[in-house]
Amino acid sequence: RGGERRAVTRSQTSIELVDAVVEEFPARSSRQRQQRLTSSSRNESRSVRGDVQHSVTSIAFAHDGQVLVSAGAADGLIKLWDVRQLSRGSPLWEIADEDPPERAGGKNWFRGDGESTAPTKRQRRGRGVVALAMAPWGSSRIAAAYSDSHIAVFDLHGPASGPRCHLRGHQGTSFYNKLAFSPEGTHVTSGSCDHHVYVWEVDRPLEPPAVLKGHTGEVVAVDWCPNDFTCLASCADDDTARVWTVDRSTLRDADRGGDVRGEVG
Repeated sequence: RGGERRAVTRSQTSIELVDAVVEEFPARSSRQRQQRLTSSSRNESRSVRGDVQHSVTSIAFAHDGQVLVSAGAADGLIKLWDVRQLSRGSPLWEIADEDPPERAGGKNWFRGDGESTAPTKRQRRGRGVVALAMAPWGSSRIAAAYSDSHIAVFDLHGPASGPRCHLRGHQGTSFYNKLAFSPEGTHVTSGSCDHHVYVWEVDRPLEPPAVLKGHTGEVVAVDWCPNDFTCLASCADDDTARVWTVDRSTLRDADRGGDVRGEVG
């Protein structure tokens, strides 16, 4: 209604395409952080209605601008919406995570107790999606971080094919831990609850991630310079943001991933 403001809560079961403002309030720790999302609807705002449970935690546009990707805190599904047909009220596709081949980081986590090991018996577990990140330069790759501390990389051009790989090694149990792709889309970096920054090479999922150490609080956000692979930034609950110098050769050394270029806070 005209001028009315209303809070978007975890119980809301729709995605509202509206003007939004994020208001953050200082807190003593990440667990005490309060974040309120308030929005004022336009007269012609459109909604995507679905069976999303609890909250929508992540959202991203595909590079063509016609597909909106969303993910929720409870059902572990990645949903693809056609923004030209929002009135249909249902997604174009729902992507459920599953075990990729062992060479791509599969650990047989998705098979139920007593089930056959045959691929046809794979089962999806509901795990909340912590964050989404699109690979740059028109790529169809998207990375999804799950609340059980694994990252799955999917191809939006083949949603039925399952994850391209799984990446593990960090502690990603917080919904504040975000992730990002490198400028060429070859690497993924993520924050972590253990105060470190982790970096994986997507095409080498069995290799341990490089670990950037220096923060003294939970690392909540990361970003890669869009035109400089060697420049990576992170911020944490230690009241600092750090800029790292990373090198392709040292990233393959799990104990020497990069050096701090500078710090603000």
